[in-house]
Amino acid sequence: MPNAAWFVSTQWVLGALLTLSFAPPVSADLLLYNNTILTSTITSIGPGQSCGPVCVPAPHIEFDDVLVPVTLYPAGDALDITQVSVTVDAFPPSGGSLLDLWSFPSLTGGSPTLPPTLVASFTTHASGAQTVVFGNGVTPLFTVQPNLTAVPGYGLFYLGLESSTPGDSWEWANGPSYNLPTAYDFDVLSNQIFLNTSPGTPFPPNVSYSLEVQGEFVPPVPEPGSLLLLVTAVVLTLRFLPGLRYEGNGGITNKAPIRN
Repeated sequence: MPNAAWFVSTQWVLGALLTLSFAPPVSADLLLYNNTILTSTITSIGPGQSCGPVCVPAPHIEFDDVLVPVTLYPAGDALDITQVSVTVDAFPPSGGSLLDLWSFPSLTGGSPTLPPTLVASFTTHASGAQTVVFGNGVTPLFTVQPNLTAVPGYGLFYLGLESSTPGDSWEWANGPSYNLPTAYDFDVLSNQIFLNTSPGTPFPPNVSYSLEVQGEFVPPVPEPGSLLLLVTAVVLTLRFLPGLRYEGNGGITNKAPIRN
């Protein structure tokens, strides 16, 4: 007859098995993209003007590619982005400059498309060059499914920046992370995306903006079939363990075999 200690330890092992099997895997926060070597060039992110009979503000969003090596996370998984850092030159008025961080979707071939999604905002009151940090590195700002076919070996998505203050700018950078040589401008009034390329010397060859991105991969949800197999295995194990008897009403009792 199995003793009480054996029965309790068996229940503990089976309970632990179920807990580990159904609990989602935990992934560590990763530095996904680090394009922070500044190249002494800037691009305006503040609103311009569109003038006809009258002049009206012309907001626009500068945005750039983010390339995450697939070696950093299981290919095909989505990413929870927990922190984004950018270097800007800001000249805020008394109320501060409102900086908006945007995410842009992409087509199958890798080109950006519309509409963008606002993922975070930050108001800076400091003047001059500064690093602005969106997010705390723990709580996801947004979840993105990178494009895994456009650039071999990398997951691609796009991040953009917009300021409420004319004259605010985004610093260019190039490396150490790999990046594409072009960036983009989304003109809000015309609802069009324009390609930004370098005009050549003395400008750097890559139009690429200062970005540091942290996050973690989102583990895939187990398929219903695999969960069913797990439950079946546990039930069968309970059914045939020595000293345990399966009751017809669905209960489990610890009844030792009768010995004559």
